[in-house]
Amino acid sequence: PPPAAAPQRPASAMAMKSLSFVFADRATVPGWLGVSVQDQVIQHCLDLKPDRILLITDETVDSLHGSYFAPLMARREGPPAMGETGGEEEGVGPEVDKFVLPCGDACKSLANLTALMEWAFRSGATKRSLVWPSVAERC
Repeated sequence: PPPAAAPQRPASAMAMKSLSFVFADRATVPGWLGVSVQDQVIQHCLDLKPDRILLITDETVDSLHGSYFAPLMARREGPPAMGETGGEEEGVGPEVDKFVLPCGDACKSLANLTALMEWAFRSGATKRSLVWPSVAERC
């Protein structure tokens, strides 16, 4: 039989454009911009091969886009599949945890920073973990 065709991206979807944010010529932080790129964002997260993904958001973003990473979370439902060598099977994906902060200036407190750090430790964050912040500028 002929090989299966690759899935087509909707015509409205645009490829992500890579950006670099340079801070005082000391640090460069990669970024991406695009419209209707959820699948690409999720694949980019998976390409980094993190052991877990820690999503940090606020109440506003969570209420509007709380299910954005649902496809990643769905990959982990049920017990993890074990591969032949005892490790997790390819294609299962990393653990995903989410922490929702209060909106606006209320999130900027030592108590919330402490709660975030304790959550990260409880979640089992490592050097291989991906931290994905997503908060609103204004609530």
